[in-house]
Amino acid sequence: MSTTWKILKADKRLLAIPFISGACCLILLATFVVPLHKTGSLTSSPDGFIFSQSFSFYAVLFAFYLCNYFVILFFNSIIVACAANLIRGNDPSISNGFRMAVAHLPSIFGWALISATVMLMLRIIEGTSRSGRRFIASILGTLWSVITYLVVPIMVIEGKGPGEAMDESKKLVEKTWGKMVMGDFSFGWIFFLFMVPALPVIMMIGDPGNGPNFKFLLGGAVIYLIAIATIQSALQALFHMVMYFYACDGKVPFNFPRYLVENSVIPHNR
Repeated sequence: MSTTWKILKADKRLLAIPFISGACCLILLATFVVPLHKTGSLTSSPDGFIFSQSFSFYAVLFAFYLCNYFVILFFNSIIVACAANLIRGNDPSISNGFRMAVAHLPSIFGWALISATVMLMLRIIEGTSRSGRRFIASILGTLWSVITYLVVPIMVIEGKGPGEAMDESKKLVEKTWGKMVMGDFSFGWIFFLFMVPALPVIMMIGDPGNGPNFKFLLGGAVIYLIAIATIQSALQALFHMVMYFYACDGKVPFNFPRYLVENSVIPHNR
């Protein structure tokens, strides 16, 4: 995480990309809260907010997943394009990265659609009260993240569509790390620690004892969480791009610690 952060801030202009992405995600969140209320899928009680399991709720949730994934993938594609151009000696400017991302908009949207569908299916499975199904959803989610590890760099750098990129990602992971693999390193655990300060505020939503100042506190907590999430996503996109170049030719760009790349995806029986 430290090394990818150094890559991101090497060009100060790149630092603006995850924050613009976060601002767009915040607007999306505010936009979708209203439909959830209108469909009756999000109601408040003394115990907090309750999500219903209605069809309208899942329809709105899918739309939110789709829009949110599209925004994040688009801005991550800009970061990946800029970094890839820097590695290849091309123009690493944000404007050039933006043009490359726009050129791949159909692929980005297609991958956002696939990702939103998979996440909705996992959400439905997790929505049951049976711990066995939640465990299955967790395993499927992990498997999905490993198979699709290199999809975004492949789409942006090689110009392949979502289906081809997913197939190529699976082949590169198998060729480089073996067929039976698992993720060994997750940025999520580290960033969860950064999110902890805001969680008590989020858990207080719906408490009738909250005063008028709670709205400002809640707004700050939401903005903080979205900023953390988008920075995490940007750093992971950079890390996956490093993994992509390593899987393609065995070289590690940006003087990235080789052992981190080699051990990020490991044989499950090691």
